[in-house]
Amino acid sequence: MEASCWRQQHCSVAKVVVLGSGWRALSFARKLDPSAFDVTVVSPRPFFFYTPLLVGSTTGIVSPGAIIEPIRDNVPKCDSLRVHCKDVDLESKKADPLPI
Repeated sequence: MEASCWRQQHCSVAKVVVLGSGWRALSFARKLDPSAFDVTVVSPRPFFFYTPLLVGSTTGIVSPGAIIEPIRDNVPKCDSLRVHCKDVDLESKKADPLPI
């Protein structure tokens, strides 16, 4: 798909919004078939933070760059929005984002 489906009026694929960029969120987003779903990751951080290696980076054993991976590298065929999600209205299927 050239342009993101959320920018178009009519879409032939289902839209999925993933809130957050943690372990579960990115694991879920990676498992979605991009030909069947238009995936958008909404997170205040544009990266995945590998927390088990955090202690090693503070002591100098591991480089801080080794524990951070951009969302675009983890889920390459998705859109990502760098915003906080203030509220989710499940009935109208809308999220209320706050810009950072």
